[in-house]
Amino acid sequence: MPRRVLINVNRFIVLFVVFLLLGIITAPLYNHTFQLTSGSVDSKGPATRALKEPDEVVYAIIAPQSFESSLQPLVDWKTQKGVPTQVFTTEYIIGQYPGLPDLEAKVHAFLEDLEDDEVNLTYVMLAGDSEIIPPRYLYTNAYFIGFTDYYAGDVYYAGLDNDWDTDDDGYYGEYSTSSGFDADLNFDVTVGRLPIDTSAHVDNVVDKVLTYEKNPPVGDWVSKMEIWGTIMDAPNDPTKYDSWEDNAYKVGEKVYDIMKDNYSVNRRYDYSKLPGGDYTLATDYLKKSVVLTPVNDGLSIINYAGQAWYDGTTIAHYNSNTGMHDTNSPTAWPSRCSSGPSGPTTSMPTSCRWCSRAG
Repeated sequence: MPRRVLINVNRFIVLFVVFLLLGIITAPLYNHTFQLTSGSVDSKGPATRALKEPDEVVYAIIAPQSFESSLQPLVDWKTQKGVPTQVFTTEYIIGQYPGLPDLEAKVHAFLEDLEDDEVNLTYVMLAGDSEIIPPRYLYTNAYFIGFTDYYAGDVYYAGLDNDWDTDDDGYYGEYSTSSGFDADLNFDVTVGRLPIDTSAHVDNVVDKVLTYEKNPPVGDWVSKMEIWGTIMDAPNDPTKYDSWEDNAYKVGEKVYDIMKDNYSVNRRYDYSKLPGGDYTLATDYLKKSVVLTPVNDGLSIINYAGQAWYDGTTIAHYNSNTGMHDTNSPTAWPSRCSSGPSGPTTSMPTSCRWCSRAG
């Protein structure tokens, strides 16, 4: 389903600072164990549980048991840096919350309990693709304006003050004119996801993270940044083109103003102005033949704002993994739909796949 999406600059800044902090904090190694003892579970709410020998958990990783050993080097490293980290398996969580309807609800309930007991819980990583740890499909009631009624959202795991279905009707996150939002949008933790689906993917991602944080390759690549912005409708057609929602140029320029003093920034746009009427292919600088070169040479950050998929054509030229740099890989900030696939698909050409795909 096509959607017009532009980057939220504030979100970009917050996420950047979060990852920066995770990378620079240093402190002695912590020994830590968190375990829930048995307790009562009703058909809806989370279990009431006591802690057995609790210690601090700042960074919780939710993963299937088959990923646990592969994630351990990352757990050890984060803890050594002063961010006490622990893996909690989905098998364990499922066993603790038998009265809840699905894995999404069980993981949410577990995080709610964990956040209640671990006052310093700050980060949650979902280590698994959507078929392993599903996102919660949130009800938007948007069908009447031409969109689907449900959208997948990992933000469900960040708001832990209620279960996002306060009226018990099975519609998570919905808005009611009488009762307001079911969703808890006052987030308690920062949630991220590694879209991985095999142990080999886990090994690859953990190796990349540890290399990046412990012994990053030296060179000027660390100060290089790319800003990419697409158009979503033909700018020469005034009946379709609305500059405020169809062109990522202005967003890219705002990000450039923030980052230009600290990075060597290249900006590449489909259309490098807002008023319509002047678009030509000759001045479209966002092409696969152009953008693959800096990616292959190595760079630190890609900021991409635009459409994930629009009638199968909008960014179809950019869905290639050819020549991806093995070590000097960038961190990508894609502001658009469908940012999380871990491997190629025919329906979601995605720049994110170049930089964060596990394979």
